[in-house]
Amino acid sequence: MTYQELVAEELDAEFRAADERLDALRAKAEAARAEKETDEISRLWPIKERVERKLSELRRSALARLAARRKEAEKAVHDFESKIDRAAERFSSLDAPGERPVSDQVQDTQA
Repeated sequence: MTYQELVAEELDAEFRAADERLDALRAKAEAARAEKETDEISRLWPIKERVERKLSELRRSALARLAARRKEAEKAVHDFESKIDRAAERFSSLDAPGERPVSDQVQDTQA
């Protein structure tokens, strides 16, 4: 296995882990019928698709272009992970049974 393939495999593994977290957040929001949170999570899908394309480009790119492609792919994966982290923090109230979504609680405080 070449260095480029190893880099691509490592980033693929990171991406798969982030994608699994996104799926879990979506399922949690849907189970709680948290429409606002579900919509926000759905807006992450285009980002996911861009990350997948960048990872695909990385696998196809020549070794000479590896460094630039790697940086782009790493940034895309890490940005994606950060967005999921922020969403997870905001939706942490969905972890507790019987808790209302964060958006409902914010609306109550604004009323």
